[in-house]
Amino acid sequence: MIRIKYYTGCKKPAEAAKYAGVSERTLKSWYSKGLPHNKINSRLTLINGKALEEWCESHQQIKDKPITINERANELLKKTIGK
Repeated sequence: MIRIKYYTGCKKPAEAAKYAGVSERTLKSWYSKGLPHNKINSRLTLINGKALEEWCESHQQIKDKPITINERANELLKKTIGK
C-alpha cells in the first residue's frame, strides 16, 4: 500500500506534463535525460512537483529574441558605415 502522505505534492505523468506545458510523451522522454521520478509499480509513476519545477528551470532552453527586419538592417548599416 502506498503511503499517501509521503507522496503529497507528487503528480502523475499526465498532470506533470500539463504543469510543465509539454506533452506526456515529452515528459516521459525526460526520464532518460535525468528528470527525477518514482516508479511505484508497473502502472504508477509519480513525479515530485518541486523536483519537476527545479529540473525544468535548470534545463530551460534560452531562445534569442526574434529580430525584426529593421533591426537587422540597422545592424548591417552600422557595420558598413562604421558607426
